[in-house]
Amino acid sequence: MRTSNKMMYLALSLLAVNLASAAAFFKPPIRSSSAATKAAPVRDDLLSLRGGGAKEEEEAAATSATKRQLKAGDLALAGGIATMIGDIALHPVDCIKTLQQSDAGAGLSLVGASRKIMADQGVGGFYSGLGTYVTADGGAGAIKFATYEALKQWIGDRLPEEYSGAALFGCAAAAYAASSVVLIPGELIKQRLQMGMADSVGGAISSIWKSGGIGGFFAGSSGVWFRDVPYTMMELGLYDNIKALC
Repeated sequence: MRTSNKMMYLALSLLAVNLASAAAFFKPPIRSSSAATKAAPVRDDLLSLRGGGAKEEEEAAATSATKRQLKAGDLALAGGIATMIGDIALHPVDCIKTLQQSDAGAGLSLVGASRKIMADQGVGGFYSGLGTYVTADGGAGAIKFATYEALKQWIGDRLPEEYSGAALFGCAAAAYAASSVVLIPGELIKQRLQMGMADSVGGAISSIWKSGGIGGFFAGSSGVWFRDVPYTMMELGLYDNIKALC
């Protein structure tokens, strides 16, 4: 009998504890700071019972809200560095392509063009015009990515979400247009150095100026725009639109 009374007492005690806990969980929130402080352990216990997932979501939301907003200078620096690293890594391929497109290398295969560059200029021939190209294209990359990110933020604050995806393509086109002011002259100077038409950057600039004035630095820009504006729209616009679907 005593054993049954003890069991009943234990069961009633556990029931009281459970009821008290349930009341604490579902109690309406009190806005005072002292009450919020007292309720914090209870909320943590509830989140713990739910597997911690909700707590992680709260922490992620708080982190997102306090995430540092990058300034234009930060965006330009990131874009410029990324572009320059890519330029340095792939410049030998660009030299081979330039030779293949010229009269001197017409009809040469990838291997044949590589052999010709090695025979004529040695290993350094694969990096002809690198300094000018890295400087110009790095500057263009800084302008392009900074402009794109700034425009993307601008439309995100002003356009309804259903229109933002299409507007990103326009942002990409505008970003390339801004960067082309630096990119196209740099490309022309680089090509003259790669083809041996000039011995130095100063010589390349002087020859372009003499032959066409300021407009000479933008010779062939319509063809470049026709190729690179759609490319940049596909590159950046599709990137962000596909990212939004993931």
